[in-house]
Amino acid sequence: MDTINESRELDQMRKQISILREKLETQKIVNERHVRTAIRSGVSWLNRQGKFMMAMGIMALPLCTLSFYKMGISLWFCCATAVMLGFCVAKTWMHHRALWATGLPSDDLVTVGERVMKLRRDYIDWLKVGIPMLLIWFGWFALECYAKMDNDVFRGFFTGGCAGLLIGLALGLKIHRKTVRRAETVLDQIEELRNCQ
Repeated sequence: MDTINESRELDQMRKQISILREKLETQKIVNERHVRTAIRSGVSWLNRQGKFMMAMGIMALPLCTLSFYKMGISLWFCCATAVMLGFCVAKTWMHHRALWATGLPSDDLVTVGERVMKLRRDYIDWLKVGIPMLLIWFGWFALECYAKMDNDVFRGFFTGGCAGLLIGLALGLKIHRKTVRRAETVLDQIEELRNCQ
């Protein structure tokens, strides 16, 4: 009698273990799908952000250059502004081009992770170039305005230019931080998915 009871209990335990394994496998698959969806969403956001920044730079290139030229600012400064904006658009394209080529269903997570990590590193390194370039450009702009305007007009214009620089810098840094954080989130999700597999 005891042997029959033990056999039944053993069979019940085996069934429970089997059910538990099935639930764990299902949960693992659902979790993996959820993480892959989050990775896909993060990469898509990074791609859209890069395209938006390029579009803004392309729109600013003729607008700023022609505006400065009509203000009577030197042709050298106008050309330097166009070159600077073109350089910024080209660097944004270079930062994002590998990630734009990423197809998540076909590319493995290692490739996606490497491309997102490179994008993150490029964005962090860009500040070392972008901020000094912006400060030099603004200094040159102030000198150009000072040479072309009366003192009273220049003071108001310079004050407005400083406010614009600070607002633009704050917005640019906010976008920069958000992009770097999103890249870090995608990298964390890729690591989480690797640990699940």
